[in-house]
Amino acid sequence: MSGTTGEPFEMVFPLKGADEFFRPFLTRVQPLRDEHGRVTRWFGTNTDISEQQRIADTLADEKRHLEILNQTIVHVSAELDLERLVQTVTDAGVSLAGAQFGAFFYNVVDAQGESFTLYTISGVPRENFSKFPNPRATYVFAPTPRALARRSWPRAVSQGRVNPSLGQPQAPAGAL
Repeated sequence: MSGTTGEPFEMVFPLKGADEFFRPFLTRVQPLRDEHGRVTRWFGTNTDISEQQRIADTLADEKRHLEILNQTIVHVSAELDLERLVQTVTDAGVSLAGAQFGAFFYNVVDAQGESFTLYTISGVPRENFSKFPNPRATYVFAPTPRALARRSWPRAVSQGRVNPSLGQPQAPAGAL
């Protein structure tokens, strides 16, 4: 410990700020010595570094995302097999989203009209996911440009193209 060795030190630990919330503070301590080199006092500062830590965490997340995207680009550009290509993109999407699992579905026309069929799965064994019902063909699964248009979503609900009261399909007990 620097208190016994007389060496300067620094550390980060949570302190309660003036607003009564705990945040990370950088504490730096310097010994003050007399003419014989003996420590007579300590001088220290506490600096709120929560903003710097938030920025560092954000940059670390961005770096991780860029590494995932770069790895995905390398794999996709070299992949000729469609299923492996889609699996690579599905895995990357799960990693980028921080999700436990994810899936890629494609449209098929069935006896009831249209539904979605599981193509790739990431994060759980495929047999576990097979216990889920296929998602319904709702407006949320429309082609991307229409589905992402924010102004069109409330209109879709009011026109009955989406029924939010049905909710998300639920997996049978023990499926995951």
